[in-house]
Amino acid sequence: MRCDCQIAEDMGTGEAPSPVSFPSTYKPKCKLEPTDLDDLCRRVGKYADAAKAHVEWGAITQWLMCGGRRYDDAIASAGIEGRTASQCVLIVREADEHKAGWPRLSGKPVKPVLYDLNPIHREETVRIAKKIRALWEAAGRPNLNGRRCTEAYRDLFKAAELGLADLPVADASAARSRKAAYPPAYIQLEQFFKEQVN
Repeated sequence: MRCDCQIAEDMGTGEAPSPVSFPSTYKPKCKLEPTDLDDLCRRVGKYADAAKAHVEWGAITQWLMCGGRRYDDAIASAGIEGRTASQCVLIVREADEHKAGWPRLSGKPVKPVLYDLNPIHREETVRIAKKIRALWEAAGRPNLNGRRCTEAYRDLFKAAELGLADLPVADASAARSRKAAYPPAYIQLEQFFKEQVN
């Protein structure tokens, strides 16, 4: 038995009312999460450089992993082996994110591998990563999209909840202090009974 009635007219059929649909022309007044890199950087305050490094190097890493004809042509023209390119990008990405202050969700501080390399290898690693980045930019900055920015935004909020990041947004501080604001239920019950006895 199916009921197409509204909530106010539900007479106990046990079925959920039909969902309310918005008109096709409906546009929300604001986005809850960032849709591009500029919007992300505006929202995260002092973490703008870290978020930019995280998002851009993430897009470059995906570009390297997914390949494709444009990628193959670009890497072949630069004379860089694919495996070398991937390793250099990952090493420089870790160092750039660390330098910019991107919070690690594990909470454990890790010294980037780049700092442990001898000066000659460090310079070569950075040179190759910069070359790959230039090729990525020449290819039109693929994989730099709203989904990646939204994921970075959510990662920062998760870091704020864990106390690893200090976001300048009221929601982040509320999320971080939510656990402290509400004691567990058994403590609330205990306090309630003590008040009733006194």
